[in-house]
Amino acid sequence: MSQQYSITFTNNSQMMGTACVFQQDNNMPGYGVFPLAWMTRMCAPNMRTSFTWTPDYCFVWADAGRLMPGVVFNPSQVLPADLNNQNEVTFDYRNGAYAFYNLQKGRQNGTLTIQETSSIPMNGTALVGIGMSGAATFVVQAMPNMNQLFRPAPTYWMAFDQFITGHVLDVDSMANIVEIPFPAGVYSMNVTLNPNNTWTVSPQ
Repeated sequence: MSQQYSITFTNNSQMMGTACVFQQDNNMPGYGVFPLAWMTRMCAPNMRTSFTWTPDYCFVWADAGRLMPGVVFNPSQVLPADLNNQNEVTFDYRNGAYAFYNLQKGRQNGTLTIQETSSIPMNGTALVGIGMSGAATFVVQAMPNMNQLFRPAPTYWMAFDQFITGHVLDVDSMANIVEIPFPAGVYSMNVTLNPNNTWTVSPQ
C-alpha cells in the first residue's frame, strides 16, 4: 500500500478564498504541458482544512477544448497506472468517441506513455495527461501519431485565490505560491497563510 501524504492548511489571512494544491515537475516536457489545480478547498478566514493523497499514478483524458490557462479539465476517463508495469496506454478516436485502450507494461520503466493513434483529429479538442491519487495533475493537447512521455518526479505547491479543481494553471502569472517540501521520513506538513499573506511551512 502506498504511503499517505497530507497537508493541513490554516487560513490566518482576512481573505475568503480557495486553497489549491498543485504540482510542478522539471522532468515534464517543457512545451505544451500544463499543470492543473489538483486539489482545492474553500477556506474562510481563521479556518483550517486538509488534503490527503497517495502517490499512485493514473492516465486521464477529457474532451475539454483547446488547452490554455483557465480551461477546466474534468476527466472523462481515469485509468489507474504505475511506473513500471501498467505504464503505457493507447489513446484512440473510434466511432466518434475518444477512449483509452490497451493498458500494458511499456518499454521504459519510470515513464508513463500515452500512444496517440493516427485517428486523433489534428485540430481536435481532447486533452490527455496523468494524475495522482485519482485526480489529474498535468495535461497536454492530444494530437495524431504522437507519443506523450511523462517521467514524473513532482514537487508539491500551494496557492490561495479563486480556483476550481481541474483549472489549467499559468504558474508564471501566480504571484503568491509556496513549495511544500517533504523531508525524508516526513509525510504530513502544516501550511499557514499568515495575516500579511506570507506563508509558514513546517512538519506536523
